[in-house]
This record gives sequence, structure tokens and C-alpha cells, in this order.
Amino acid sequence: IAALKETLHQGKSGIVLVPEIALTPQTVRRFRAHFPGQVAVLHSQMSRGERFDTWRSLREGRYNVAVGPRSAVLAPLTDLGLIVVDEEHETSYKQHDPAPRYHARDVAVMRASMAGAACVLGSATPSLESKHNADTGKYRLLELPERVPARENGRPAELPDVRVLDLTRERKKPGFTGALSVPLQEAIQQRLERGEQTILLQNRRGFAPVVECTDCGFAPSCPNCAVTLTYHRSSRRLRCHYCGHAQPLPERCPSCIEGSAPLAQLGTGTQRVEAELAEAFPQAQVARMDRDTTTRKGAHARLLKQFRTGGADLLLGTQMIAKGLDFGGVTLVGVISADTGLLFPDFRAEEHTFQLLMQVAGRAGRAERPGEVLLQTRNPDHPALQCAAHHDYDGFARQTLKEREALGYPPFGRVVALEFRGPERPRALELAEAWTGTLRRRSSDALEVMGPEPAAVSRVKGQHRFRTLLKVAPGRSPRAVQRLLRATGEAQGAPHSGYHATIDVDAVGLL
Repeated sequence: IAALKETLHQGKSGIVLVPEIALTPQTVRRFRAHFPGQVAVLHSQMSRGERFDTWRSLREGRYNVAVGPRSAVLAPLTDLGLIVVDEEHETSYKQHDPAPRYHARDVAVMRASMAGAACVLGSATPSLESKHNADTGKYRLLELPERVPARENGRPAELPDVRVLDLTRERKKPGFTGALSVPLQEAIQQRLERGEQTILLQNRRGFAPVVECTDCGFAPSCPNCAVTLTYHRSSRRLRCHYCGHAQPLPERCPSCIEGSAPLAQLGTGTQRVEAELAEAFPQAQVARMDRDTTTRKGAHARLLKQFRTGGADLLLGTQMIAKGLDFGGVTLVGVISADTGLLFPDFRAEEHTFQLLMQVAGRAGRAERPGEVLLQTRNPDHPALQCAAHHDYDGFARQTLKEREALGYPPFGRVVALEFRGPERPRALELAEAWTGTLRRRSSDALEVMGPEPAAVSRVKGQHRFRTLLKVAPGRSPRAVQRLLRATGEAQGAPHSGYHATIDVDAVGLL
């Protein structure tokens, strides 16, 4: 805010980026309090008319500040003096589909450089790319050694105490509900008695991620995607979280003989946690915030206002509740399954898990009263969880950067992900093999070609998917890789109708 005040004092304009639309109302409210009449909002949930009017107003200079998620980085402000990227580590700054597959953080850095403006990348858990750039002097590092003063005596709030709960042991104790360990239940009850608030993170929506027959093992799967269907109890339907397909929950297993047992509902989604909370704490008001409850316009703002004004005792949600929310009444954060993200087949899985846990832990104890964090996990000794429990960003970054350097992964090398997809598996594989073979023949030792392999989710929306990864060695010219990819595309020609080859440079997700 101080940097933006100085920027506006110089007669220039500024852009403030937030990682999620959910954070926009809170950020806008804060900046409008300091800069009344000067702040405009840009995001994808606005109508086309609203976006056009705001875009035109910014271009005509009626506003000096633009706030929004990644698309706001292109706001048509004149005399740009400052770009702030809040929570710069968030993967939501990366555009996937449709093209262009840009990273708003990198666009912000380049746009600021071209305009002669300052660019501030803010995060308590910087991406390892930004950490490396700071370590090597490409970026200037500014550190806050303690939390911002938020107490009446002017002293900074202390970091919350973190406890790691081993679910293997906790499940054996009387009183375990399936999602809530006894220590977490007791901690929630204490907050309710003291009139304090709790945030609970479960990074899976729905009620049960898997529905399975206990006799034959049959699990209903999506007809369009290579995934099992998630049970949503609110609608009593099975849903695919990739294509949106929905179907009723069968009363009996369709693969077994008549009279088989009902399908078992396995795993834990936000709806199941909500149901367990209602049973364990019938007097408590629970606000659930996930993609299912925030589809309508203004839903994010309504849920956050409900929690901010004391209309809810507990805020339960997916990762959208971990990012930058500031509620002084929150003294407890519980993570239902802290190791979920570690299971993804992605070299960034540990980094993303560590960042998510550190970020959600930071929601506790931000004002007068101290905070506490409880992490439930089946892997209590995992380095990412232990570093998060000790607020040890430097230790985590140091070890992970050492591993990345040994393997040539970012930030030391670069990764280009190529995806090949189409309605028929053999032809999609043929397309992938043709591209990959050409790349191998034309590449040098500075470029490692891996694949093609079926994608982690091998079919989405009826499209079979294959992946090839290019690992670009440190120091390799980006233009040389660009020329190689262009030449390969020209040699292969346009794919058959219905088949696609896409290129994602500096890919963030590899699923």
C-alpha cells in the first residue's frame, strides 16, 4: 500500500494481482479504503459488459489502480509505475487453456521491465524459481523477519504452534469420526466455547471421492474420462470433476449378481467433513467454500462476509481458503489430510504441498489471540510436512533446490510439456510418437526428450491424452528450443481433424 501511494503520488498507475477471484473482494475493500474512487476490478466472473466498461475506463484514465487475478496483468493502464503480484507462488497465475499459456507472474516482471516500473512479488513461501532468482541476484530480496504488527500493543502476532497428528495412531482411538481426530475435535470445541473461529482445509470436494463394491471391487467411472466418479450427497449423484458428467448413485452394484451389498463410500471430501462437523458440533455454524458452493456470481464474497461478520464459527473448504484470507477471530486451523498433494506424479508436488500447508497455517492467530495448527497425516515424518510444522521455509528450499539442481529441473533447467490428444487412442499415440521421434532425431545433448507416455489422467472429455516432456539443460538458448519446436511442427504438419498437439513452456502442472 505504501509503494502504491508513492506510485500514485508520482502521477503513475499500478496493478495488484491476486491468485483467486475469491480474494478479490477482500483486496479491493482494503485498497479502496486507502484509494477511494481510484480502484477498478477485473476478473472473469464479471459480465462481458462489465469487463468492457471497466477496460474502457482504465484505458481512459478514470482509474489509477487495477485489482484482479491473472488477466488483470494486461489491464490497459497508462504511465504504469508498479505491479504487485500477491502470493506469487500460486499456480493459478499460470494460464492453461486456451492459449496463450502464459504465467502472469512472468508477464508482470517483463511488463514492468518494459515500462520502467517496479514489480513486487510477495509471498511467505516464494516459488523456488523466485527464490533462486533472489539468491543469484536477479531479484532483490526484501524480508519481513516477523509478522506485521496486528495487536493493540503494536507487537507483531506470533507464528502459530503446529502439531502433526499421525492418523495411523489417531484412527485407533475411541471417538475418531473418519475425518476428525480426537485432538482436532477437542480443539474445535475449545474455540466454540471461547467464541473463536476455526478454518478447516480438505483439498477434495464432494462427499466420497470413490464409491466401490465391497464384494467385487467395481467402482463407477466416468464414461468420458479415465477417473472414478465422486459421490455428492447433496444431490445424491455421482459426478466427474473433469467433464461434469453426472449420474444417479446405484442402490446395488451393477456388476454383481442380484442381492449384492450397497456400494461403499470411500474417502473424504468437503461434504463428508461438513456432515461430520454437523453431527459432532450441532450448535456450530459451518460455511463450506469449494467449487460447488461458489459457482454463482457473488458467492465468494457472501461466504467470506458471513465468516468475517461472525455468521459462521467454522470455515471449511478446499485450497481457495488457504490463500491470503485475513480473519482476526481465527485461532485454529485444521488440515484434514495434509499429505494428499504428495501423491501427485509431479516433481513440484512437495513444493506445492509445503506452500499450501504454510499458507493455511498462516491464517491462525493473526490478531490478539495466539494461533494453533493441527496437521492430520499418514506420513508424519515426511520432510515437507516437518518443515511446514517448524515454519522452516529456508530449510525446505535449500534441500529441494539441491535435489532439483542434481536432476536438472527448474529453476536450473526448463521443462516443456507437449500434450497429444484425440478421440481414438491408437491415432493419438501415433501422433505423439511421430512428434517425439522427430524431436529426438533433431535434438542435441542439451535437450532430454522423455516419452511419450499416457498422461496421469489418460482420457478427459473423450480425448485420449499422451505426454512428452522436454528437459532443457541450463544455459540452452530458449530461441534454439523454439526453433526446434517450430521445425518439428512444420515437419509433422497439421494433425488430423479432432486431434491436437499443444505445447506448454515452463509447465506448472504435469497431470
